[in-house]
Amino acid sequence: MVKNEGPKHRGLRLRSGLWWIDVQVAGHRVRQSTGTSSFTAAKMILQRCRSELARQEHLGERPRRRVTVKKLVASYLGRPSPNSRDRVSAKPIVRFFGENRQVADIQTADILGYRKWRLGQPKQIGGGDLSNACVNREVQFLRAAFNYGLQSGLARHNPAAGLGALPEQSRLRIATRNEIQALLDAASDGPGYLRPLLLCAIYTAARKSELLSLQWADVDFQRRVLWIRESKTNTSRYVPANQTVIEALQSLPKNGELVFGVGEIKNQFRTALKRAGLEKAGIRFHDLRHFGASLMAEGGADTHTLRSILGHTSLKMTATYVHISQARLHRAVDKLPVIGRKADDEGLQNETAQSEVMAQ
Repeated sequence: MVKNEGPKHRGLRLRSGLWWIDVQVAGHRVRQSTGTSSFTAAKMILQRCRSELARQEHLGERPRRRVTVKKLVASYLGRPSPNSRDRVSAKPIVRFFGENRQVADIQTADILGYRKWRLGQPKQIGGGDLSNACVNREVQFLRAAFNYGLQSGLARHNPAAGLGALPEQSRLRIATRNEIQALLDAASDGPGYLRPLLLCAIYTAARKSELLSLQWADVDFQRRVLWIRESKTNTSRYVPANQTVIEALQSLPKNGELVFGVGEIKNQFRTALKRAGLEKAGIRFHDLRHFGASLMAEGGADTHTLRSILGHTSLKMTATYVHISQARLHRAVDKLPVIGRKADDEGLQNETAQSEVMAQ
């Protein structure tokens, strides 16, 4: 628990390691989190809050539109086709800023305070502290929520704009073919949609959220393409479907608009990993996308083709899959001539002599 930096102050109280404002001016009560564990910073926020209330009472200033961080986050989550991870990111943000913290009061220092607070939080699964990557995703969500607020009139500034990301450890897990085969075999014993879903994830390299939101109206069996309505990058695209994907989709019943008819498959995927003996292999659903992209790279797909299929915004992201295609690297090395053995050196000398004669 965070230690108090000074004595208790009228209008402030410490709760769950954070200072909360609890004041009443001219019959108007304000109860909100300061979002900070610093007693000095909390006093400054309290003073600003009291000054604003006083100006409204004595000078007749109109109060600013009272939009809380919680309301901004809820409004952003209510947009069409929210990212499946957004709700996970929203929970700690609302917890940190509280029920009544105003959007207009949030500054960059508050975002930095949130980031520092989250870095000290334990993981829900596996133990240890949260990774930089996880905290970066949450700050990205908050930045996107404020951008949404600017467009919708819920915010006048974005305190997260221009805030650099924490350094992340690169994690690009490419599963082996044996692991993928074991997972597919295990998925055959799960729900009827699971194996077709995994096959589609591999052979289209689409994201989980894109596949789970896929509708039958988005599938063109005749042209063998899938239409991804809205992706992580807020763009739509067509993804080609090979025969494996077509057969996987045709095996599914049409019981509604959604192709797979489920909203989340975390538990089902985890069960399949356990059944396949891969629960400690560190394989995530997203790694199927990596595996599929690496297969395409091994098959000779260039970065521009991969970028179009994957829906990347930059070639730099796509080039990774080409660089990690170990099979292609080994094939390139195997094609090099063997130099260094005596017989090979003599052969190379003969070839050189013949070339010189032909050149004359």
